[in-house]
Amino acid sequence: MNSLVTGLILAGGRSRRMGTDKGLVSYHGRKLIEWAIDILSPLSNELLISTSNKVYEQFGFRTVADKFTFAGPGGGIHAALEVTANNTMVVLSVDTPNMTTAFLSHLISLNVNADAVVPRHAGGFIEPLCAVYNTSAIDSIGMSLSSGIFKMSEILDRISVKYYELSASESTSNLFYNINSRYDLEQ
Repeated sequence: MNSLVTGLILAGGRSRRMGTDKGLVSYHGRKLIEWAIDILSPLSNELLISTSNKVYEQFGFRTVADKFTFAGPGGGIHAALEVTANNTMVVLSVDTPNMTTAFLSHLISLNVNADAVVPRHAGGFIEPLCAVYNTSAIDSIGMSLSSGIFKMSEILDRISVKYYELSASESTSNLFYNINSRYDLEQ
């Protein structure tokens, strides 16, 4: 365990395609939130859940509501950075149950001289919801959100980012597989 890292589970999405709160649906016998807790717990001394849904309080971790409503994941990341007990925060979207503790641990190890460490595929596609953020990014993210900039790629353009170039095997693995619909639950 790294005693200076906060784990943040992004569970505050609207889940339009799923039709119900994604974090609470079952995937291979366990709720998606439980997968995320198990992935992040070994990495952190503090675990936060980004959501305004009080149902998540049953899991025993602090929930954090967005200060900027309807700002998407950037709003959740910003709100958590404002309350975290640590300077470093590893972020995991609740709908990525195939992510591994080892992969996120590697991202944490790369966290030097930047506001964030973000995985990037060879084609340039980024994975900002399975990444590491530092409190040094709070003001810039807050200014972006205040200006109506909610797209994560545009927010990242306004902070210092160290991109981790994914290998071909990492890129084609199912690490970043998202559960967005009932169909995805069956895969």
